[in-house]
Amino acid sequence: MFNEDSWMGRTDEGRKPVQRRSQARVDAILAVATHLLIERGTDGLVMRDIARRANVQIGSLYQYFPNKAAVLKGLGERFNKRFEACLFEAWQRCMQDRSTLAQAVDQTVDAAFEFYLEEPGFPALWAGFQSEPGLSQLDRDDTLHNAGFFAASISARYPGLDGQHMLTIGVLMCEAAGSALRFAVHAEEPMRSDVIRALKQLIVLQLEALVAGQAAKP
Repeated sequence: MFNEDSWMGRTDEGRKPVQRRSQARVDAILAVATHLLIERGTDGLVMRDIARRANVQIGSLYQYFPNKAAVLKGLGERFNKRFEACLFEAWQRCMQDRSTLAQAVDQTVDAAFEFYLEEPGFPALWAGFQSEPGLSQLDRDDTLHNAGFFAASISARYPGLDGQHMLTIGVLMCEAAGSALRFAVHAEEPMRSDVIRALKQLIVLQLEALVAGQAAKP
């Protein structure tokens, strides 16, 4: 039997909005989905509830988002784009100012955590991505994209670093940062500040060890 809220690993794209009115409708749908996600989690994200709150016909909703996985995918693409812009801007500003690695990590982690606090739907969305293979691959692709950015930036400053190894370290840093930030969002002080501080120290130690190892090579 068909279940309107079944994912079944499908992330059908649905119709792409081409007019301003259609785009406004998609924006309204995703805004409602974000609120429901925060309120109920991914298990409570029901297509009929999204349609009702967004004031759209259920048939119109399915035209843009054929199933819940498609809604989550749409949310993920929007959140990730804004999150990446936040991270990359903070990091690039530090690189342009010739900041130390410790300063760059400090400012970038702070920017990332501020985003998590201001956008509670972002960490809530992660659970939905991890529980579904079709979406977890998108999450892994995004991690690789972010890791590639940091690896390229650091390798540009320190040309002797092994690019592939730097990418691997970048993946580990991104994964560790995501886990730590999601924990910190729900932690109380002083644990919250301690986790953020330890995360920064962990990343800086790893990066400085890589740079020192490269400098020591004949």
